[in-house]
Amino acid sequence: MEKNEIKGHAAMLAANIMWGLISPAAKFIFMASVITPALLVEMRVFGAAMLFWLLSFFYPKEHVAHQDLLKLFFASLLGVVFNQGVFTIGVSLTSPIDASVITTSTPIFTMIIAALYLKEPVTVKKSVGRFCWCNRCIVADNEQ
Repeated sequence: MEKNEIKGHAAMLAANIMWGLISPAAKFIFMASVITPALLVEMRVFGAAMLFWLLSFFYPKEHVAHQDLLKLFFASLLGVVFNQGVFTIGVSLTSPIDASVITTSTPIFTMIIAALYLKEPVTVKKSVGRFCWCNRCIVADNEQ
C-alpha cells in the first residue's frame, strides 16, 4: 500500500471514529448537565467559524459575487446551524443508538428526495447499496 493510501485510510478511520462518538459523547454531556444542547450547538458553530477564519489567512483571497454571498449565508444556516441544532437537540431527547439509526438512514432520504425533486432514477443498484449501507450500520449499532 502506498503512503498516500495509508494516510487516506487513516483519515477515513479517524473521521468515522469521531462521527461514531458524537452521539454517545453528546448524550453523556447532556446527562451530566454540563451544558445545554443549544450551548453545545453554539460552541460547535462558533468553533468551526473560528477555525475557518484562521485557515483563511493561509489561502489566497478569492472574489465572491454579492448574490453568491447571500446564497452561501443561507446554505451555511441550513447545512451547519440548522443541521447541528436539530441533531444535537434530537440526541438530547433520545438515545444515542436511536440517533445513530436515524442518522444512518440519511442516504435513503437523499435518494427519495432526489427522485422526487430532481427526477433522479431509482435503480436497483442504488436501492440495494443504500439498503446494505443502512442495514450494516443498524446491525452494528444493535450489537453494542
